[in-house]
Amino acid sequence: MDKLYSVKEVAEILGVTEGTVRNYLTNGKIKYVKVLGNTRIKETELKRLIKPSKRRWINDEYIKCNRD
Repeated sequence: MDKLYSVKEVAEILGVTEGTVRNYLTNGKIKYVKVLGNTRIKETELKRLIKPSKRRWINDEYIKCNRD
């Protein structure tokens, strides 16, 4: 089962504001689920959004690479 992330967590990982993430959700750029009324983004969806050249998942942990 995928790990679920909050809007705040996704914003921090992507380096954008929570408002931007909410706009992406509203516009359908990010798929999400509702859990007990709370918006959550699945880990597979988050991985799809991350540009491979700038960010990596290592041992199921997100890291930001400093190279371009």
